[in-house]
Amino acid sequence: MPNFYNRLEPFDRFADVTNMRHYAPVPDDWYVVITDVRGSTQAIKDGRYRDVNTVGVAGLIAVKNALNGMDFPFVFGGDGVTMLIPPEGREAVESALLGMQTHANYYFRMSLRVGLVKVAEVRRHDADVLVARHRLAGTQCLAMFRGGGLTVAEKLVKGDTERYAPQGKETEVSFEGLSCRWRPIETKNGRILAILVQDLAGVENAYTELLSRLYEALDGDMQHANPVHIEDMAYKPFIRTAIEEKRFHSRWLDVGYLDRLLRIFLAGPIFRWHLPLLKRYTSAVAAHSDFRKFDDSLRLVLDCTPEQARKIQDVLEMFRLQRRICYGVHTTDKALMTCYVPSIEPGRHIHFIDADKGGYALAAAQMKAQLKQMGY
Repeated sequence: MPNFYNRLEPFDRFADVTNMRHYAPVPDDWYVVITDVRGSTQAIKDGRYRDVNTVGVAGLIAVKNALNGMDFPFVFGGDGVTMLIPPEGREAVESALLGMQTHANYYFRMSLRVGLVKVAEVRRHDADVLVARHRLAGTQCLAMFRGGGLTVAEKLVKGDTERYAPQGKETEVSFEGLSCRWRPIETKNGRILAILVQDLAGVENAYTELLSRLYEALDGDMQHANPVHIEDMAYKPFIRTAIEEKRFHSRWLDVGYLDRLLRIFLAGPIFRWHLPLLKRYTSAVAAHSDFRKFDDSLRLVLDCTPEQARKIQDVLEMFRLQRRICYGVHTTDKALMTCYVPSIEPGRHIHFIDADKGGYALAAAQMKAQLKQMGY
């Protein structure tokens, strides 16, 4: 499949995410794929936000495997994933999404909304879909988005789910590479913040100045606020993990599930006793995590000291009072990590980060309330 995305030159400094020269327009015939878990607010109240994250990431993995591991742009938003896929992959993706809906309902008791909107249609709504590649480490890159097109696509899908729903015949989905084996990650600095920021300034770009102020609040080093610190993290117990990950397979004696059990059994002692067998992989996990990203909004999950958290809140509130942004912040003491590991080789794994007990979902709810209060 032709893939313009892989031809984009990646940029290295996250602070450059606002630089438009890194972005390129997505072809008109590509599709924006929207997925999100319905009823995530109730799931949070029921203590099931980990499952919300899992189902959100599972939709991405189902599409990845349906496209044979193809590299395409995507962004994880806590209760779902937004993806961009080429027209050649539409049929396979629609079948996988239909299968994912059935799987989520049966094995997780969750309803997953999915929809596909052609990029050309998004542009007819006076928005654009622009994408850039931010290099996390080595060859591993993460997509960044601008132009307002993802927001428009989401509104279209939520406004008329039936019209944009996938068509065709569902297939049994593969979750090869998906794993959720880590316990919630305890804060190292005192606070875990899930932050969601939307620019209200129109032509003026508030993100550049805001990022500069946030870096100052973090003593100039946002990487130090990455919640992932593998040396202090722990695997969940074997039995619990085996039962939870059975939900990725339809049969107990499935060859894929038996292989998964073996990997869980072997990896547990390695991580528990910090054996050097997977040192190359474990040393890269933090650098391969998506704790900061941009998709028409700034998304951050940060491990801060109480003083840094206060400074960040002050900066955000100052920009809001200037009517330059709206924002949401969810504060807790743990982060969640869901992993896609088709291989432990460098550049072949990525780790999705959210804050525990509501994370991005509650930050988004707070931001929407602010928008309404501000008359948007």
